Amino acid sequence: RRRILFLRGVEAQQDSVERERGYTRALQAHGIEFDPALVLAGGFERAVARAVTEQALKDGLQFDAVFAGDDEAAVGVKGALDAAGRRTPADVALVGFDDLADGPRAHPKAHCCFSLTTTSGIILGFPKLSRTFGQIPTCYSPVRR
Repeated sequence: RRRILFLRGVEAQQDSVERERGYTRALQAHGIEFDPALVLAGGFERAVARAVTEQALKDGLQFDAVFAGDDEAAVGVKGALDAAGRRTPADVALVGFDDLADGPRAHPKAHCCFSLTTTSGIILGFPKLSRTFGQIPTCYSPVRR
């Protein structure tokens, strides 16, 4: 996956800022050029993320993965992808953040990053966490080569 759409949360909120920083660091760490067109405002809201994703698809924005700023936004993205006939994860990998309680019951199963005070928003950029948790976090996989 090389065209990773990032839906940021609330612009000035610290969680959103840190998650965007993690996104850009992960791109850099994997030799993926940053494209500002792939950073959109998801607002940490299901309806906003769905509308933004629908518009991106309508505008022809090319992406093969989405990192939603939180799981509520990821649910909105999933709805937009489903409506457009885009399959997850076959066509578009999708990951949220914050470990939404309904994630494991979703179909297909949602894999979510959970927030730790010291790692919030940077989990994508640091494989050191894989040693901490004994495996590479699922959210790391969209940027794996």
